[in-house]
Amino acid sequence: KIVELEEELRVVGNNLKSLEVSEEKNQQKHEAYEAQERLMSSRLQQALQKEESYEMTIRQMTQRLQEVCLCHASGSRAVDCELKHKFLLLNFFIFISSL
Repeated sequence: KIVELEEELRVVGNNLKSLEVSEEKNQQKHEAYEAQERLMSSRLQQALQKEESYEMTIRQMTQRLQEVCLCHASGSRAVDCELKHKFLLLNFFIFISSL
């Protein structure tokens, strides 16, 4: 009877060790997933901030384009209109190159 109990104790001990190893591996995986989630969340926030910045830049450029169109339509001096147009193009190319 004692031998059987000792064998059962050995089996239970081995099972416990196996479960502890599995728990440790699962904990490591869980921590890795949490780290990946934090990284992805940070990247999402950066992307949303970029999107907001780009939208604001596009709104500003649209407004300037409207000013250039109004400048030409109102018969303002050609030099003033041309300068506004060149400035708008320059800002556009700077914006595109930043993407």
